[in-house]
Amino acid sequence: MILIDEKKRMLEGGYGPGTQRAMAFLKTLGEALEAEKMIRVTSAHILPDMPTEYLEQMTDGVTKMRTMVSLMPCLDPVYWREKYAIVSKERIIGGVGLTDEKDYAKNLAILNYL
Repeated sequence: MILIDEKKRMLEGGYGPGTQRAMAFLKTLGEALEAEKMIRVTSAHILPDMPTEYLEQMTDGVTKMRTMVSLMPCLDPVYWREKYAIVSKERIIGGVGLTDEKDYAKNLAILNYL
C-alpha cells in the first residue's frame, strides 16, 4: 500500500502511540482489502459497543483530532433509571434493557471515558 509521508510518520509513531496503533490497523485492513492507497476521510463514526480499552489505545497521546468523529448516543443508565423509575428487570425502553447490569456497567464506562 502506498503511504504519503505524513501517513508514514503516523505509522512510525511520529504522532504518538494511539495514532500509530490506529494507522497500523488501517494499513493492515487496507492491505487485506488490496487497497492501493488511503483516501481522505472527512468524518468517522464510532459505535458505543467498542471496548473502552480499544478507545483508550487508539487515543493514547492524541491531542488533536484530524477528522470529525461522532459517537452513537449511548444510554446514561442512571438518568433513565431516575427519570422513568425503572425497577423491573423486564422493563425495556427503546430496545435497551435498562436494568441489565452488564449493559449498565458498559454504558457507564463509555460515558466516563468520554
